[in-house]
Amino acid sequence: MTVSAAAFTNPPNTAPRPPGPAALKPVVGLIDGNARHGAEIADALSQFYNVQRYTDGREAMVAMIARPPAVLIIDENALPGNGREVLGLIRMAPSLAAIPIICKMEDPESSFAADTRKSEHSTVLRKPFKRSQLLAAISGHVNKAIESAWTE
Repeated sequence: MTVSAAAFTNPPNTAPRPPGPAALKPVVGLIDGNARHGAEIADALSQFYNVQRYTDGREAMVAMIARPPAVLIIDENALPGNGREVLGLIRMAPSLAAIPIICKMEDPESSFAADTRKSEHSTVLRKPFKRSQLLAAISGHVNKAIESAWTE
């Protein structure tokens, strides 16, 4: 017995299904130089956000051009090079420059922190930080974007 491909399509008048829960969550991008720490952050955020982990800044740039996140988290040890170099690459790309960025680092007085603060839509988090601090930073950026869309 042969089954045709048409057997797997919806009938013409069938309403589309609503998106699943993950589709309704804002996307948060994460570039972390430490795989274990990145997994811990992704797990901590997964209840509220659809976390997209990237292995390095180059992979992130390609993926974010196709599907920009609501917020991007960059660790100071992100590859290639370090978080400051990754931040520079992202800020040079016109289609990515407006993405709010949360940079996490041990020294909030570093050159990475100074570069982060040059943008009005960036946040510096000093490591170690509490989950609630990260959630507050992300939700602040997401809410600001929603509120600005109301005034447009």
